[in-house]
Amino acid sequence: HCDQHGGLRVVEGAIEEAALLRILQPFPRFLLLQDDADDLYVLVSVADRPGRDSKDSGLSLQRGDEDWLANFRIDQRHQLFSVHASHEFLSAPTMLAQLFLMLLRVLHGMYEDACRD
Repeated sequence: HCDQHGGLRVVEGAIEEAALLRILQPFPRFLLLQDDADDLYVLVSVADRPGRDSKDSGLSLQRGDEDWLANFRIDQRHQLFSVHASHEFLSAPTMLAQLFLMLLRVLHGMYEDACRD
């Protein structure tokens, strides 16, 4: 069970559904959670500063960047996205979460997805 979000539990096992894998692709680290109604949620930390890795043009995360962290209140450092029943898209709980998701999609080269939501 998730201590921070009552009623949610961690989904165990491998994720194999293509649609779900696609919407989770931007997140380098996340917890997939589920409630008693089998609705899915994605818990994501925004505390690591995302950027481009100059060596392989991939995504890099910088931990402990004090300037980045200073922009967030403690309660904003993780965001809980809800997964639509179709598993085709995520609903962001805040504007901060929506902008963070857009940034990750751009850094992953998922430009169409970044512009769609």
